[in-house]
Amino acid sequence: QIVDVVPGETLRVEAGGFNALSIHGIGVRFYASDGTVIAGGTAPPQENGSEFSQDIMIPVPIMVPGPATMILFDGETLVEATAIQLNVLETVPLEEPPEDLVVRVLDQLYTTIDLSNRQGILGEYNNLQLFGLSVEGDILPALAELRQGVVTVSADPTTAETEHLEAMAHFFDNSNYEQRLNTIMWQLEGGHLATEAGLDFWNMIAAIVGFFLTLITVITISSLFWALVWLASITLSFYSLAIAIGTFTGKLGSSGSGAGSNNGNCSSPPSGGSGVGNTQPTAFGRSQGDNDLQDRFVVHIYVNDERLPFSGVTDSSGYFSIPMIPAGQPFSAIATDTQTQETRTVSGTGPEVGDITYIFFDFASEEPGEPDAIAWDGGGDGSSWSDVNNWDLDRLPVATDMVTIDIPSNPNILVNRDVSVYSLHSAENLTLQANRQLEVVAHSVISGSLTMTGESTLVAAGAAAQITLSGPANLNGGSLLAHNGGVIIAPTVALLTNGDSTADSLIQADGPGSLVDLP
Repeated sequence: QIVDVVPGETLRVEAGGFNALSIHGIGVRFYASDGTVIAGGTAPPQENGSEFSQDIMIPVPIMVPGPATMILFDGETLVEATAIQLNVLETVPLEEPPEDLVVRVLDQLYTTIDLSNRQGILGEYNNLQLFGLSVEGDILPALAELRQGVVTVSADPTTAETEHLEAMAHFFDNSNYEQRLNTIMWQLEGGHLATEAGLDFWNMIAAIVGFFLTLITVITISSLFWALVWLASITLSFYSLAIAIGTFTGKLGSSGSGAGSNNGNCSSPPSGGSGVGNTQPTAFGRSQGDNDLQDRFVVHIYVNDERLPFSGVTDSSGYFSIPMIPAGQPFSAIATDTQTQETRTVSGTGPEVGDITYIFFDFASEEPGEPDAIAWDGGGDGSSWSDVNNWDLDRLPVATDMVTIDIPSNPNILVNRDVSVYSLHSAENLTLQANRQLEVVAHSVISGSLTMTGESTLVAAGAAAQITLSGPANLNGGSLLAHNGGVIIAPTVALLTNGDSTADSLIQADGPGSLVDLP
């Protein structure tokens, strides 16, 4: 059977067997006739008598007219349901500028969320407390930022921005967004939000998140990223939030969903699918671990010895998700236990866009491997950390390596990429390039000079990490971060060497036992 759909409508699908209480939610992928793959999530299913008779409400995204395929999958077990064949119909022309409609809907959504919060009703349909968020402090300011972002973009849009704004406006127009929000407002003013209306509200927010995901890849307003994450957190769909985080390359630590990122500045994400998995033995998609694993394990992906910008952080059951692993590229996934600093490594090949590769680490039974030793020999250009020929193993150091830099020629070495290693002992002069991060998880000593430049960061991560800066250290706008029990001893550090660079420097000890010891 082929189902006719109009982009923007909410499609009701009868299904069975999905876990309505799972925080991992339901994932959905749309395959359009032009080859586009749109991935996201939806609200939990509603049972019609039992878990094997459920209704799932799915917002249909903007796609080219013609045949399309929709596949639902369980966010916890990753099991796919039978594919549903669609026929995407044409959208009708807009009767007003797209930015006017988008801004008006955002204003109405702001008012609706504000009223539902003041009525004490919104909490019935979200789990903001799991993210440490509040409506007043996070969600409403996020919507205000989204609105301002649309206004800013629409003042002088590029072709791509215009296309995305038009798509969003078509979606709102086709889905009767304003009328549906009016219905919800009417119920809220009466002090009661019917279950069906509440779930419709949930799905409308999820749909807005989905459209900002597409828009945010072509604009450069970094504040929109945080706004998007806060807004996505209302829906509490594991895959929606993971995709939200992975679609924009702003800086982000761990999130309560179990997906986190610490990537660089605004740029387009790499083309590829997602990696999902667990750090504990699993059975039928459920962890057999101690279920107290929130933020304990961090997973990084390396391609061609270079760490990708996105990282995964476990939820309470040990699950994680990492978006945008380059399709067809061999990769190494390295998981680190932030409590013990043990690591596990798994190899694989990046999935295609819209697909998933499964990554499992067994911290419960495997013995940790010994870190590898790697040393600087200067056989390449003699100065760049990123030149593989400068290392004795003819590869770049990775998270499980003990790094030594100590040779007679006394080179000046530029750390021109993000680096995460087990330990570092350097007797040579190091310069940490602007916006780069150098992270260690074990005892390390930098006895040569250390020069940090604009927004670079030196990180001691975990209770086993202690960095001693015994040589001259100039921050120049760089930052020192001791995290989760890490220690940085910097008796010779100089905060200011030119201009007002102290304004950009951050000295921070984050977590129990963490310490930054300055003169």
